[in-house]
Amino acid sequence: MPDHPLKPHDAHHVFLGADHARSEGRTWAVIWLCGAVMVAEIAGGLAFGSIALVADGLHMTTHAGALLLAALAYRFARRYARDARFTFGTGKLGDLAGFTSAVALTMIALLIAWEAIDRLFHPQPIAFAEAIPIACLGLAVNLASAWLLAGGHEHGHDHGHSHGHDHPHARDNNMRAALLHIIADAAVSVMVIFGLVLALAFGWVWMDPLAGLVGAVVIASWAWTLIRDTGAILLDMNPDPKLTEHVEQEIATDGDRVSCLHLWRVGPGHLAAELSVETASERTAADYRDRLKRFPTLSHVTVEVQRREPVKPAQTAVKIAKERDDPRARLVGLNHIALEVGDLEAALAFYGRIFAFNLRGKAEGMAFLDLGDQFIALVEGPVRAAPGDRHFGLVVDDRATVSALATAAGAVLLEGPFLDFLDPWGNRVEVVAYADIQFTKADPVLRAMQLDLPKTEAATNELRAKGMALWAGASLKEQEKSKRFF
Repeated sequence: MPDHPLKPHDAHHVFLGADHARSEGRTWAVIWLCGAVMVAEIAGGLAFGSIALVADGLHMTTHAGALLLAALAYRFARRYARDARFTFGTGKLGDLAGFTSAVALTMIALLIAWEAIDRLFHPQPIAFAEAIPIACLGLAVNLASAWLLAGGHEHGHDHGHSHGHDHPHARDNNMRAALLHIIADAAVSVMVIFGLVLALAFGWVWMDPLAGLVGAVVIASWAWTLIRDTGAILLDMNPDPKLTEHVEQEIATDGDRVSCLHLWRVGPGHLAAELSVETASERTAADYRDRLKRFPTLSHVTVEVQRREPVKPAQTAVKIAKERDDPRARLVGLNHIALEVGDLEAALAFYGRIFAFNLRGKAEGMAFLDLGDQFIALVEGPVRAAPGDRHFGLVVDDRATVSALATAAGAVLLEGPFLDFLDPWGNRVEVVAYADIQFTKADPVLRAMQLDLPKTEAATNELRAKGMALWAGASLKEQEKSKRFF
């Protein structure tokens, strides 16, 4: 099979592990070792009439087969690493081989368990004189194979568990699967030797199948871990959620927003990212790629830039009026509202049982409830309108307890899709959560009120449609974190 020439656009699509060549060489070395032992055992068994030796030689072919799969995966990945037909390179071939090997290992574990359970209920005579030396020989070969495979492979030797220094997206799952086959068989050999020695010494024949059953459970557990990890890679699951968060924070500055981000593994130690950025600036895709170069594991980055209209700076009503040739003043907002109540102290007590607020001050027949840059004036005097004719809305940080507290305070809850009630003076109050509506207070005002309030995605989209959503609904803490990250 001829190598395919490297094309200019393929140069950045080689996503092989840093230890790929050495791992391939070690795998072939172990194949030759297992092959030599296999031939020697089968030939010796036939020459000396030992069926047990022949059986162990045939068993050695399972190692050779698993290792051959790993070696061919290394060879194929290396040979076709620059083949333009593989859009994202051949780095995942090792994961595919690891997944296949783990499935095969699971089937082997099930067969061992089946045989062990059968022997627990139907004991069979054991030729200890042959079985123990052969098990010891198998253990020695497995240990030698594991040593050859693991040589110089510091970060790939987790066998179903992880170390604190290990980076999952840098693991070579092909080597991991090959090691798993060898170490799993070594573990079973240890258990078998232990069971055989006890069976020989104390006549506990049941120890041999019990050791096999325990070994099957251990192998199945390790195989499942490998299936889970390689399956996640083959299905392009996000390999590093923390990196995803850091990428978003790196991009989301100066009003830019990441509207879509995909992160997946394309090879050992190589991640690919595809993101869409909404911006009102003149930044290009190359600008964003340069900012992401600080993440060394991102080997392939695709950026789509979506332009949006820049937010216009605040303008005075006079300036707007002049631009529009309109002499009228432009409505900007509400400074305060006046609410008629029959008794001022009773009203303060009523609303104080439902809401937490600061009293800005009092005047004759009036009290002012502070809302940061706004206020509500409670006005004492005769109530002139019919109940419910006066209707206003209050914005709160969390309205979860308002209904129960209003009822306890003596309010009359009104039926309908919203949270409305009548106070004792007939004022109809609708309570809404800050997160759910377009109404937005400036950051300094929220800080002064000691509040940290995000917006829902629906409210943010409504603001964004008007060019008013600078931080896309992020809370104050999230905004500050984005500003000073790294």
